[in-house]
Amino acid sequence: IYVDGDYAGGNSDGSHEKPYTTIQEAMSVADFGNKIHVDYLDSGSGIYDTTGLMLKSGVQLLGDNWNGCDQDKPKISATASGRVLFGQDVSDTLIESFEIIVPAGPPYPDLTSNPTLSAINLKDSNAGGGGGSTNDNTIRRCVFTGEVNVSAGYKGVYLEGAVGTTIELCEF
Repeated sequence: IYVDGDYAGGNSDGSHEKPYTTIQEAMSVADFGNKIHVDYLDSGSGIYDTTGLMLKSGVQLLGDNWNGCDQDKPKISATASGRVLFGQDVSDTLIESFEIIVPAGPPYPDLTSNPTLSAINLKDSNAGGGGGSTNDNTIRRCVFTGEVNVSAGYKGVYLEGAVGTTIELCEF
């Protein structure tokens, strides 16, 4: 499944020739085992808005600039919440090679009073109760920018009951 926010051809179907223009569109049709390839966004703010995006089990979200762009990593952020990516009861997901911009300040929620509103939030609905289902997720080669300030409560990644999560080769 392909995403290129600069595609203007219409009739997007997620193919290489007619990519979706938002990550939400791609995620809505993705099934376990699918890969979502995201190209760098050249137009507008240059940032994909991922407000309300829910990760799905077994889906790989890859910032691989598949359309031949030689820019940096695709940028993602959330304009209406502090969470850029959220996954509850997800397993075997991969988030790789994005610049994740941690939003802060109005109109975003106060992250100091609610730490679950970090840039990436992986949560198990059974946290503390055992028998969880948020397992074996990976965050790799991502760069967290913006309001990454742990002492002020702005965090890059928040895990609750997430077993076997791997965070590797990331910059905060």
